[in-house]
Amino acid sequence: MAKKKKKKNKMPYYIATVTAIFAALSVCIALYSTTLNKKEPTAEETVTENTVEALSADSAVTTRNTYGGPMLTTDIDNVFLNIQSNGYFTFYENRGGALSAISDVQTVDVRAECSHQEIPATVHYIERNGVVTGYGLFTTSICSEDVRLFDYAFFRIANMPEGYGSDKHILMIDFDAADFALNDKTYSEAFGLDIASGKLTKLTSDNGRTIDRFGRFRSDWAQLNDALIDFSLDKLYLSGRNYLLDSTSADLIFIEGNTKTKPTWKSSGLYENYLNTLDGKLYYAKEAEGGFGIFSMTPDGTETRISAYSGSVNDYLFCGDYIFNKNNLVLKRISTDENKADLKAFKGSVAYPEFMSVSKDGTKLVVLFNTAPQSAVLFDLSTGTGRLITEEKLFTNTCSQIMWLSDNSFMTVSGNGMSEYETLVWSF
Repeated sequence: MAKKKKKKNKMPYYIATVTAIFAALSVCIALYSTTLNKKEPTAEETVTENTVEALSADSAVTTRNTYGGPMLTTDIDNVFLNIQSNGYFTFYENRGGALSAISDVQTVDVRAECSHQEIPATVHYIERNGVVTGYGLFTTSICSEDVRLFDYAFFRIANMPEGYGSDKHILMIDFDAADFALNDKTYSEAFGLDIASGKLTKLTSDNGRTIDRFGRFRSDWAQLNDALIDFSLDKLYLSGRNYLLDSTSADLIFIEGNTKTKPTWKSSGLYENYLNTLDGKLYYAKEAEGGFGIFSMTPDGTETRISAYSGSVNDYLFCGDYIFNKNNLVLKRISTDENKADLKAFKGSVAYPEFMSVSKDGTKLVVLFNTAPQSAVLFDLSTGTGRLITEEKLFTNTCSQIMWLSDNSFMTVSGNGMSEYETLVWSF
């Protein structure tokens, strides 16, 4: 008798088929739902990674020169200074993009007492329409006198800021040799100067100053820079007295007279990365929760917070009234907190922004990038367009200045240490 064939159970196939159908429907629904709920990215979220065509430096650089030291700006418009480590100074005047040496230079010999040591220097200066600008240098290699504790001092004289002293001129000294080639110096000694005789009058007292590990008075007791000089609010100084020597923070203090031992604190936690004077207000960066803030101070001492930024202050580049974010390549105007430029179109072509500058009329932007090869973006803020320039060595990241010769041309100064420097004149 033949055996009956056993019937196959078809239920698993039905279940598998139904499951597959439901799975397919789920994928379709998910995709449809994603499409419906998809949001267009905002302007800041959109980053263009396409590369921009790079042009050669010859398309923008009109002149290349080499000097035996760095070129610096002065207090007189269109006048620049070349300073060499041997103490040789030459003032140049910009005449249509060409630098011509100035002959009517005067000198004054000074002896500044710092940490109970007399430091001699010959200061070279010129005067134009009542504005005096002058510089001197002391190093142990160019001076035969026995000066202990100090082996370098950079001297600068200028018109006395209102409220700081009774003399017509001020003499300031910076002892940081690493800042030799920088325009923006922080000066740690200040004196009133009789320019006819070279006689100096100390503007602040040494009372309350502490000693550093070299036996000198700490250089961060009462510091001056260009922003405070321009602000001229009756003896305001930066002080790092309440911080470690290697700290990046400082306080804004008021010293009523050179015999007063306890200054009045105006603001605390300032970063020395940025101070600027604009329209009678002092702008500065200081510590804030989650990052840092930009604050302003009026002549009556009123402090106002302008804006807040996330991350470290070192993630940004500063120039006058402008701040540039190194990460998203966005330029903002500080006093108004408005976006002025977005270089996201260059994101795929550049990296590591090192230097930034905006022209005096606020229409041109230059950013130097330390890529390989190095790059420069020349951006027209009025039209929102820019071009990319590349070359193996456009600048050195140890020292570089961007100095404007006009609203459409600028000069970069690049070198190493205190010796040979190259200047490039660029044109938009």
